[in-house]
Amino acid sequence: MKTQNDSILSYSKKNWISGLVALDLFGCIHLPRRILDLKERGWLFQDRWVSRNNKRFKEYKCVGRVEL
Repeated sequence: MKTQNDSILSYSKKNWISGLVALDLFGCIHLPRRILDLKERGWLFQDRWVSRNNKRFKEYKCVGRVEL
């Protein structure tokens, strides 16, 4: 079984992911913490602010891995 981090990483390599999408698809309550976990494992993310229905939120997308 995949972990939330693995599922979010796989999804975010192809799509922008928001907190609501993470909750709906993976049961993830706090997406920024999962993104930080992945960053600490060497993954790079792009983020952007989105406004919909008078609400602002962030979306994230994986853009690669840090090469050491």
